[in-house]
Amino acid sequence: CGSGGGEGNLIPGDVSQQSSSSSTSSSSSSSSPATPNLHTAIVEWDIPTTRENGEDLLLSEIGGYEVMYRGANDELFTSAVITDQNMSEFEITSLEAGRYEVRIAAFDTEGLYSDYSEPAFADIGI
Repeated sequence: CGSGGGEGNLIPGDVSQQSSSSSTSSSSSSSSPATPNLHTAIVEWDIPTTRENGEDLLLSEIGGYEVMYRGANDELFTSAVITDQNMSEFEITSLEAGRYEVRIAAFDTEGLYSDYSEPAFADIGI
């Protein structure tokens, strides 16, 4: 990832379980595995005000954020790109119970990315 995107004080450590729900229904006589309880987590961060090189970063220069997350046993990340520079949280839905790792990067309107934040870990639904 290039420098200059402006990481600021990204705080993915505020990952919290917000709700959980489960719905299982069977309309046939055959038995099927139960649908796992799925959970939702909110990832929060501070909107950066400086670039990694120390220069000021205006809100109008922020192109958005990329949130990457994965389960503790997963090799690959799932990625979500947020293009609203005013957002400082993202809801991750349909998570099975388990431990998750989250990383966040900011990018500017020129497409330059900050480094990804240090990983934050959260136990969801357990």
